[in-house]
Amino acid sequence: MNPEVKRLDVVEISPEVIESLPLFGRHTHQVHEDSRLRILRGDARLLLRSGDPRWDVIVSEPSNLWMAGADALFSHEFFTSARSSLKPGGVYMRWLQLYKANCEMVYIVLRTLHGLFDEIRAFTGSQGDLLLLAAPDPGDRPSAIRRRRRMPCHARGGR
Repeated sequence: MNPEVKRLDVVEISPEVIESLPLFGRHTHQVHEDSRLRILRGDARLLLRSGDPRWDVIVSEPSNLWMAGADALFSHEFFTSARSSLKPGGVYMRWLQLYKANCEMVYIVLRTLHGLFDEIRAFTGSQGDLLLLAAPDPGDRPSAIRRRRRMPCHARGGR
């Protein structure tokens, strides 16, 4: 984990995913052994709705949009909760899988995010994924984006 990270909260609804984390240790740089990691078992929607705590960065990597039950994680309500759970200057990152998505699905997600966040940047990921970085206020502008640009490639996971 990057030395600048003071704490990493991970919310996971599936106990099997949590239990399997050590099996992937060599791929995750043994993150499960890092004392800064706090794994919270539960539904991220409920945690974000509570408004406490608030985070500098929220990364959302839900199941595919077209999967049953995942649609709630792409809703106006969920994005509103994520926005209100950010600290000033915070950013929200959304992973959007494109391999079975149609243009209408992508448009709806972008339109919904744009209605809540003043600044959105899109980056292509591997194999047709889209990474959406959103900031609630351009005046609060994502200092995290600027910091990330200054980080060496190996710290970002690149080569």
